[in-house]
Amino acid sequence: MISGDAMKIITCYKCVPDEQDIAINNADGTLDFSKADSKISQYDLNAIEAACQLKQQLGDAQVVAMSVGGKALTNAKGRKDVLSRGPDELIVVIDDQFEQALPQHTATALAAA
Repeated sequence: MISGDAMKIITCYKCVPDEQDIAINNADGTLDFSKADSKISQYDLNAIEAACQLKQQLGDAQVVAMSVGGKALTNAKGRKDVLSRGPDELIVVIDDQFEQALPQHTATALAAA
């Protein structure tokens, strides 16, 4: 059981395009993301796992995984990928206005959550 004095370790994660689905537009050399599915960033999954390892070392701690974004965050596989790393709590703020949100808007939403 987590006491009121337990350390909260918060890890944030985001959805990114699956790199294997990104194509190069031959006409102008730009990247084409139109067929790329979203997935949870591998770096973020590693951070969640590291937070859970830290929790085991500390003992009295709680790991919270948080994200703000659009409909890509409703993906069940993405949630499973996050929860399988072991956080105690998952907080997700989903709204279309956060689909391409500026960093300061994302930070404000995370702070409010």
